[in-house]
Amino acid sequence: MFLQGLDFDARQELLHDINEKIESNLKEGEVVASLGMAEYDAGSDKSFHDVFKRADGLMYQRRMQLKGMGAITRD
Repeated sequence: MFLQGLDFDARQELLHDINEKIESNLKEGEVVASLGMAEYDAGSDKSFHDVFKRADGLMYQRRMQLKGMGAITRD
């Protein structure tokens, strides 16, 4: 997803709130999802793919954290 305006300004709070909901769902046996967030860095990113690759790596790290907390994942 792409954030802009006030959502972009509140991105860290949004990420925190979403992760809290995910962890709550995990405790309740509900559906969980992992996510990663990366921002465009004009000094180093040459394309959208660079940003996506970082976000994907962070999503994978979060997936492993959730798995360590008992989440069932697809391999």
